[in-house]
Amino acid sequence: MQRYGRSRINPNVPNVNTDWYDEILRPALIQNHSLGVTGGSDNATYAIGANYFGQQGILKMKNEYERFNLRSKIDFKVNDNLTVGGNMVISNATRYDAENSAFRLAYYAVPILPVYDQNLAGNENVFPTNYANAQDLGYRGGQNPFPTMDNSELRSKIRNVLANFYAQVHIIPEKLTFKTAYNHNFETIERREVRLPYFIGNGFQRENAELLKRNDTYSNQIWDNTLTYTESFGKHNLTVLGGSSFRDESFERLEAKGLNFPLSGEEAYYLDQAQTIVQDDVKDDGRREYGLSFFGRVSYNYDNRYLLYGTYRADGTNKYQEKWGYFPTIGAGWVLSEENFMQDNGVFDFLKFRGSWGKLGNDKVPWQ
Repeated sequence: MQRYGRSRINPNVPNVNTDWYDEILRPALIQNHSLGVTGGSDNATYAIGANYFGQQGILKMKNEYERFNLRSKIDFKVNDNLTVGGNMVISNATRYDAENSAFRLAYYAVPILPVYDQNLAGNENVFPTNYANAQDLGYRGGQNPFPTMDNSELRSKIRNVLANFYAQVHIIPEKLTFKTAYNHNFETIERREVRLPYFIGNGFQRENAELLKRNDTYSNQIWDNTLTYTESFGKHNLTVLGGSSFRDESFERLEAKGLNFPLSGEEAYYLDQAQTIVQDDVKDDGRREYGLSFFGRVSYNYDNRYLLYGTYRADGTNKYQEKWGYFPTIGAGWVLSEENFMQDNGVFDFLKFRGSWGKLGNDKVPWQ
């Protein structure tokens, strides 16, 4: 009360009554706009679209998300036996993350503390502005989230390209079909964390200007090839499939941290402007995983009632000393509802019993 005065309504309580969550939070708007064009002919179809998405964050700081997407898709029938096509999505996004410590600081903040302390106005030792300090009231910490919020900028630039192309050939019409498909997901994330210095009081300060730069690159490629043969003779139906799948996944990271760069604005947010490069925070990391699979499947049914199938996979990966794993499966089924004695039973429209046995592999374990 001595520092900030007494309430004029009730002189027994302080004049300040700060709702810290109301101070740090704001209503956040979302907007989403899309435009698309589709068309085609008997032999070709296409679709082109664009999308803009913008979202404000609820924290009163540089806290927002903006994304722009371009999409395209085309399928082209070259002739009766060959079809080709593909689709592509290009995305460019910028995200400013919230300073999560602000929520914890607001939780512990003192209600009788204002956001700004007019008693500190004009004090040359306080910068960049006169934030209130709970230590001046006898508390151990500053307990004011605004110095952290106003002097932090956590930006990520995210660029992504997702592409898929395929070709399908009917080698023997309605019997033998070959399909090849290539998928590539490529993403880069440029991370920049800027934390500017401030001084409100001893023990409530950030001494150094900090700049963290991190570039991540992800690439995931998959190439699938399948050959499918179908045949029907009388009530007998047979499908035989064979194929291969190749995948290549890679990740690279380059990260560094600098201290004490010029406080002249965004044009100084580069590591070569920093006086000190923190050696322990320099990282150049990456990994690469790739695998090759061969697989086959035979499926037979009689009169769409009695079913029998078997599959076999050979999966190889560079993650283990034992490079290959082999995984068989067999199964059988009976569509009971197709039997004459089950027709018009009034209970089941479709009823099938199925049993199978097989082995599965899993390579989703941490990379060593």
